[in-house]
Amino acid sequence: DFNDDGTVTITGDGQTITAMWSTTETASGVWVEFSGVNGANIQAITGSWLIVECDPDRLEMTKNTDTMVLEQTCN
Repeated sequence: DFNDDGTVTITGDGQTITAMWSTTETASGVWVEFSGVNGANIQAITGSWLIVECDPDRLEMTKNTDTMVLEQTCN
């Protein structure tokens, strides 16, 4: 969950992590920065990610050679 106060709440694998997020727009596109991500198997998302695809229920972003996809399931 991306919260209005600049925090992001990450849940899964029996854990809940609160970290920080922010965005920046440059000539190359929109970047999402994640910081303060502390938890098992999740720290790799720390850093700046370039948004390469943005749909209502899906974000795809890249950092160097890594790709991260965030999807929302509506119930």
